[in-house]
Amino acid sequence: MITNLLHLAWDVGCICHLADLTVKAGMKTLPVDVDQLFIDVSYFFFHSSKRKQHFADNWRSLFFCEPHTILKHCTYVHMTSAQ
Repeated sequence: MITNLLHLAWDVGCICHLADLTVKAGMKTLPVDVDQLFIDVSYFFFHSSKRKQHFADNWRSLFFCEPHTILKHCTYVHMTSAQ
């Protein structure tokens, strides 16, 4: 029975890889650099405790839950082993 249905099955590959490719393609079509936008937003909040508090208060009133933590941007550094 399964062999009769095999012609109906499609192998689309890894869904995570397809999602990654889709997001990357979508980001290329945007008029702004999304990575830089996130960096700018994180620094906007990082340097002002008043902005952080305003964000937290507004988040609670909109979504009725605790706000997410805004982490400071950290550049990725690839460390290679010295030989």
